Amino acid sequence: MSISSSAPRSRNQAIDRFEPLRAVPFRAFARPRIVGSIANGLGKYSEAVANAGYRRRTERERLKSLMAERREDAASPLQELSKLTATLAIGMILEEWRQSEIEQIGTAEPTAYDTLAWKQTEFLLREAIDNLPPNEAFIVRQHYLNGVGFRQIAVALGLSNGRISQLHGRALGRLHGRLAKAG
Repeated sequence: MSISSSAPRSRNQAIDRFEPLRAVPFRAFARPRIVGSIANGLGKYSEAVANAGYRRRTERERLKSLMAERREDAASPLQELSKLTATLAIGMILEEWRQSEIEQIGTAEPTAYDTLAWKQTEFLLREAIDNLPPNEAFIVRQHYLNGVGFRQIAVALGLSNGRISQLHGRALGRLHGRLAKAG
């Protein structure tokens, strides 16, 4: 529902509930309802915009950290793109864990991703995270599994935001390498 569509609906609801026999002008009766509806719409709109902005910033941080790990001695641009795509996919798997854990709170139904290959990949990924250096494992767990931003992780570890970005890129590169060897 957009903000502009909330006012006509509120006006129609006000018309339906208006009682002309009470001798109250319609404008005085309907104004609070319409203003409140617009305010509610603005609140929802503002939250959606804030969430979208957070998502874009997070994606830019992740991509920036992965692009920093690019090597000049790479075999070909296609191989670099392939590695970048696979590494981003690892991040998406990690993020999916957090989301599925939230969604699974009230249900035990299997999802479309409950296949043997997917479960094996998740197991290998969890094992690979456990074998990362401590700071890298902490960054991966906090960022993907707990939804903590790079800035907050930097404060927690007493490192710069740029260093967290480097460690993030290195960690995902290691995870990609370990999964590639296992697959």
